[in-house]
Amino acid sequence: MPLKSFFILVAMIMIAAVLFIQLAGMPGENARRRGHPQAKAIQTLGWIGLPLGVVPWLIALVWSNLDPLNITRDLESDNQSSTEPDDDTAAAS
Repeated sequence: MPLKSFFILVAMIMIAAVLFIQLAGMPGENARRRGHPQAKAIQTLGWIGLPLGVVPWLIALVWSNLDPLNITRDLESDNQSSTEPDDDTAAAS
């Protein structure tokens, strides 16, 4: 193998490694920047998901962009709306 081909091969391997590292860390970095409470889990799925296939990595990427559910806030708003009388029942009284 000529020396020029060897250097081209080494350069391509290094570029592929840098690209892999950047892509695998992207969901975790995005979640950390957004202050996501499950950022560590998203980071883990990003690193595990890329070698296993693209689908787990895509799930991590979407998950990092979703706002986390605040179940207590949602339950409180449901309780408040159920204790307030409806307009129809209030007018009939």
